[in-house]
Amino acid sequence: MEKRAYIEKIVVEGFKSYGTKRKEIPLGEGFIAVVGPNGAGKSNIGDAISFALGLSSAKALRAKNLSYLIFSKNGQKADHAYVEVHFKNLGAFPVEDEEVVISRKVSKDGRSIFKINGQVVRERDLKDFLAKAGIYETAYNVVYQGDIVKFLKMTPVERRKIIEEISGIGEYERKKEKALEELAEVELKIKEIDLILEEISNQLKRLKEEKEKLEKFKELQRIKRETEAKILLKEKEKLLKERERILNELSSLRESLEDITFQIQENEKELNERERLLKEVNEKIMPFKEKVGKFTAEIENAERSIKEKERELKESENRVKNLEELINNLLSDKENLEREVGTLQLELEKLKEEYKSLKEVEREKLRELEEEEERLKITFDEVKKLEEEKEKLTEKLNSLNKEKQELEIQRANLKNKIERIKEDINKLISEREEKIKEIKEKEQEIKRLKAIKKKEEEELRNLTQELNIYEKRLSEVRKKLEEVLKEKGAIEREVRSFSDVSDVFKDIKGVYGSVSELIRVKNPEHITAIEVAGGGRLKFIVVEDEEVAKECIQLAKRMNLGRFSFIPLNRVRVEERPLRYPRTKGAVDFAVNLVEYDPKFEKVVKFVFGDTLIVENFESAKAIGIGNYRMVTLEGELFEKSGVITGGAVKPSGELNKRYYEEELQRLNAEEEKLKNEESIIQKKIREIRNLISEKTALLKVSERKIEELSSEGLEQYEEKFKEKLENSKEYLKILEEKLLNVEDKLKELAEEIEYYEEKLNNLKLKEGDIKRHYSREGVEEKRREYSKVRKQVSEIEKSLNEIERELNKKTYELEYLEKEIQEKEREREYLTERIKSLKKEIENLILFKEKTLQEVKEAEVKVYDYIKQKEELEKEILNLKSKLGKLKIKEEELKEKIFEKEKNLKVLEEKIENLNEELKEYEDLKLGADEESIPKLKEKLKRVTEEIQKLGSVNFRAEEDYAEELKRFNDYKEKQQKLKEESKAIKKLIEETENKKRKVFLEAFNQINKSLKRIFSFLSPGGKAQMFLDNPEDPFSGGVQLTVKPRGKDVQYLEAMSGGEKTLAALSLIFALQEYKPSPFYYFDEVDAHLDEVNAKKVGELIREKSKEAQFIVVTLREVVTSFADKIVGVSARGGISEVFFLKNEGLEEIIKEA
Repeated sequence: MEKRAYIEKIVVEGFKSYGTKRKEIPLGEGFIAVVGPNGAGKSNIGDAISFALGLSSAKALRAKNLSYLIFSKNGQKADHAYVEVHFKNLGAFPVEDEEVVISRKVSKDGRSIFKINGQVVRERDLKDFLAKAGIYETAYNVVYQGDIVKFLKMTPVERRKIIEEISGIGEYERKKEKALEELAEVELKIKEIDLILEEISNQLKRLKEEKEKLEKFKELQRIKRETEAKILLKEKEKLLKERERILNELSSLRESLEDITFQIQENEKELNERERLLKEVNEKIMPFKEKVGKFTAEIENAERSIKEKERELKESENRVKNLEELINNLLSDKENLEREVGTLQLELEKLKEEYKSLKEVEREKLRELEEEEERLKITFDEVKKLEEEKEKLTEKLNSLNKEKQELEIQRANLKNKIERIKEDINKLISEREEKIKEIKEKEQEIKRLKAIKKKEEEELRNLTQELNIYEKRLSEVRKKLEEVLKEKGAIEREVRSFSDVSDVFKDIKGVYGSVSELIRVKNPEHITAIEVAGGGRLKFIVVEDEEVAKECIQLAKRMNLGRFSFIPLNRVRVEERPLRYPRTKGAVDFAVNLVEYDPKFEKVVKFVFGDTLIVENFESAKAIGIGNYRMVTLEGELFEKSGVITGGAVKPSGELNKRYYEEELQRLNAEEEKLKNEESIIQKKIREIRNLISEKTALLKVSERKIEELSSEGLEQYEEKFKEKLENSKEYLKILEEKLLNVEDKLKELAEEIEYYEEKLNNLKLKEGDIKRHYSREGVEEKRREYSKVRKQVSEIEKSLNEIERELNKKTYELEYLEKEIQEKEREREYLTERIKSLKKEIENLILFKEKTLQEVKEAEVKVYDYIKQKEELEKEILNLKSKLGKLKIKEEELKEKIFEKEKNLKVLEEKIENLNEELKEYEDLKLGADEESIPKLKEKLKRVTEEIQKLGSVNFRAEEDYAEELKRFNDYKEKQQKLKEESKAIKKLIEETENKKRKVFLEAFNQINKSLKRIFSFLSPGGKAQMFLDNPEDPFSGGVQLTVKPRGKDVQYLEAMSGGEKTLAALSLIFALQEYKPSPFYYFDEVDAHLDEVNAKKVGELIREKSKEAQFIVVTLREVVTSFADKIVGVSARGGISEVFFLKNEGLEEIIKEA
């Protein structure tokens, strides 16, 4: 039986628009349509379901926060919002109950309580419970109003996760996580065994080495005694030579000390003199700085003027160059025109000669014709009259045509000039835009440079302040360093003055050191009191046991070191009693409480100090009671219990001071290192800041010069010049256009006049033709043709003459125009040439002024430089003198220390020589031959032998058995390691198999959902196509799931390009495809049909009707066609702001059933 569930009813109380009273809203199986007017509360049914099941946030439920879901209207306000969702459980939920009730209550403070069948549960547990029934957190089965397209807007990864969720691959994820945990545990065990195996290997190596120790022991003991005797003899010889050397060195050191003291006095005098000179130089520098500043300003002004003049000079020279080129071009054009005019004049003369000759022929032919006509007694008065009139008309026409040609030339020139002026105007306007752009860019650049300048000035001020701070800090650091060096020198002298005879026993195992070395005084103020309290016991040497003490005593005897006291830790006894002292003013504390020590040496410390009480002064001791306690004052007075008082001047023994000084020296070394590092860092920083100041100063000057250069011409100045040029050009253009109009008018008049005369001439020609035809048969015609032929030639030459004269007039006019242009350009060139001379003279004067001022600056700077150089040299000399003085004082202290050390060493040497003589008596039984080896080599040999003996330690005779046992243990762990590695391999294989199964399940779900998507979309949108594809088919979980939709007749590249209706159909197709694969118990759709037309809305209704056989569909709709397919219609209306629910009969469904 198929497992499923559906919502039987929901119960609301105080939720949104449903009022304060408890209301039940029955739903049931199948397709439930929710209808009603806008604002009635239809969507609140879906909000109630989502709220109770925890499927949506407050924002998704159209509320600011959860408390806003509580009903509040017209003064009525509920205490809480409560919703129950009653499910009919047909196996979908993992419980046996047939009814599952999920409820949620939210109070005014926003707190929520979830319950399942009355039991309170966490939200996380509720979501897991719902997921088992197919209701997921992603809530793809719940579509709010206007949210239908969110399924298209999902990212590919979100789309993949929905398919993951409904395909149920979470189980594989859990298996994989469990396997990974097991793998981590196995890997941890392997690492632990690796560490154990490493440890066992080290033990095996050690045991093998122990077997080789025994053979060396006896031979080393023999060599050791012989070497000890040889060292004693060599040391005695060395000590005798050393004594002589020290005596000589003492004499030399005393002489050096006198010389150093004298040098210190001389250097101090010289330092005072240099500081006085430095003060005088600083006073001299100040006036020169002011003078140099004034000169620098004058030089900058001169440089600015020079640049302006040079720029003007360069522009003038370029203009002259351009003018010369233009004049040369104009002269060349003039020469060409003159040649053309000469050629035309020659041609004109030639034609005139030809014209004159033909004219004679014409007259002769005319005479012959007239004679013939006279002979024939024909009257040609009328013909002559016509000829004369025709000739006059021809001359008139020639004159008019000539005038026309001149006007046309004039018109052409005017047009050319107008075109040039227009081009100049356009060029000027075009250049204006570029120039304005350039000026604006300059203004922007100026603005930017000013901002940079302001920023740089601020940074320069900050850098100067920072430099002053660092220079002040450097001075402080150097002063501190000098103090540290002095203090360090004094402490080093103190440390060198201490001798620790216990050092000779340090190589013996079981020796811990003297008591003074093993304790540390908490407060340096108590050192004197603790030294007096401990007395001679502070020199006692602490050892492990009496055997170690015995070995140390033997060594002291052999080396004749004198007598020592030893405290064996296993033998020291102290009386355990509580230490109580009266809480009286002046009592400090018991000595044992004022020192720090290793708890291991607690008995030793108590043995040394006992119940000694430290008090402030003599009066404090009296107040406490002399004889009641053993007491020591902070100044060193000792009060014994017996009543004996010891006091006077206290000379520090150094037993405790040594450790204090060593710690102090360590601190001072660290402080010195720290100060030197700080000094180095500060010096580096000062150099960096000075470099930055130089850069910033240079950048500021460059910025200032650049600003001055860019500020040469502003937008207003350019606009004034532009307007002036434009107005002049336009005025000149207007004049030219007026002239052109006059010429055009004259040409028009001439054209009309020429047309009139040409018509008149044609009429004469027609009349002449009639007469000629009349007399053609009288024999005159032949003469007439001859005459006409000549006359034609004459006319052609006349025409040629007219054309040449017109061309000649045109060229002559152009030549005159060129000459005027050349004269204008030459006048401009002459002006510019004079201006160039003037500018050069001005620049020359400015350069001379600049050079003169520069010379004055240099002279001033030379003087200032000399003073600055003198100042730097003095500062350097002062620094060197201070450094030299410091070094000399340190050297003086070192010499004093050395003298003190030498005197002390001399005394120690004499004692050592006496002790060596006593010690050598123990080795009289040895027969030692001459030995050329040096003491260091012998000591090295002894040390080496002693170290080898100590290194041998106790010999382990069970080394072989121990080795066998460790080897067996090693092999056992090796076997365990191998088994764990095999187990790790098996787990990795299981993880791989799980991952493959997970991939297989996902791909099966994807392919099935994709197949359903294609089919459902083709039903909803016949002819359309929709499908999904994986970003990475090889590894689906590394990418997402892409969705492509192509409605019928459209080639949509992007989902966003589709209409609202198309998007709705695509989204619903995806939801139904998911539903087919794994149906959710219920689906809630809120006005998903809003963007659909009637046809598509009907298809969606049919599909929901079909799908409602497998799952419950709750659909909020305003479409009658969709409602007609519903099994049940729930109506929602609002009365007084409170939603009411009622049920309607679905007549449309009855009709559909009848039709079916």
